[in-house]
Amino acid sequence: MFKPALTAFLLVLCLYGSTQVSINSANYNTVSFNETNCLQAIVSNSASSVMAYATVTVKNSGGEIIIEGKTRSFTLNPGINTVSGATVGFSAFTYGNSGKALYLKNNGLLSAGNYSYCLHIIPVGTETDGDVYCEDFEAGTEDFLTLVTPYDKEELDTKLPVLTWSHSEPFNTLAKNEFYKIVVAEIKKDQSAEQAIFSNPAIFSKNFLITHTIPYPMDAAALEDGKHYAWQVQKIANNIIVNKTDVWEFSLKKKQVKPDNKYAVMKQHYDASYYTAVNEHIFFQFDEPYHGSELNFTVYNSKRKEVKADLHNERKNSVGADSPLKDHGNNKYELDLSAYNLKSGYYFLEVLDEKNRKSVLKFFVE
Repeated sequence: MFKPALTAFLLVLCLYGSTQVSINSANYNTVSFNETNCLQAIVSNSASSVMAYATVTVKNSGGEIIIEGKTRSFTLNPGINTVSGATVGFSAFTYGNSGKALYLKNNGLLSAGNYSYCLHIIPVGTETDGDVYCEDFEAGTEDFLTLVTPYDKEELDTKLPVLTWSHSEPFNTLAKNEFYKIVVAEIKKDQSAEQAIFSNPAIFSKNFLITHTIPYPMDAAALEDGKHYAWQVQKIANNIIVNKTDVWEFSLKKKQVKPDNKYAVMKQHYDASYYTAVNEHIFFQFDEPYHGSELNFTVYNSKRKEVKADLHNERKNSVGADSPLKDHGNNKYELDLSAYNLKSGYYFLEVLDEKNRKSVLKFFVE
């Protein structure tokens, strides 16, 4: 009988000691932390008066210290006590070394993000450890995060656009586990831009952004004419999206294919007129009553120097299976200029029929 009674007595004594001091509630400013607003607590004391002190610690989501402080000693009377940093005062109050801590110290504001707050009330000269109050919170400041260019639904001429975004706080305020990420995805048929970002695989993404201008890289999936793309910048913490821009959309202009310009009539002599090549082709015809089986031709540049086609082997410039000149019958021909690698400018075409009659055509390459 004695041992069970003694055990029960000791259990009650321990419970009484462990609950002697307890924190009922704690208030603090989630926008700015300093010595006057980081501590406002209701503390109950179920025993006689005791001297105590408090510690306050704030950490970011990466576990880095933002602030930590230790108050001067104060008296906890029996019953309910109000403990305030403004009235009690701090014997020590320091800022951490992280970017978020320095931002708070220099600007008086807590940068956007997730944090943890811990208050510890510690009685002096007693066996009890006091009480601890901890909770997570999100900073009350607004993290401005937006896209800049290309504008939403803008049609672009370039396949290598520069994607520009902006946010309100310096990059060095990011915690160890936080970073910004850009995502570009193709918008499929009947999809919204938002659906494309979260449903389709990214054709380009980049983590740990440290600049607001992101050139679309040449080694990423090529953007295609006429297609639409969605893009977004996201803030990531612990592999979770904690903030993001709106999803914007841009598209590439659909390449306009000009219709073939048929048919230029060859002349016996050059004059001021000229023919404009379209889609790297020339279409021409002879004004003569017969259809020749042989047609030799030469292309000259504006300095009257012959331009030879890169056909990978030497061939006679005449109508044939491997010639850039195609015979369409009725003295009509098509000359493929792609093998000549012509730059923009004026050129001359001279052809000889089977009777060595020369016809000429001045043409322009855009």
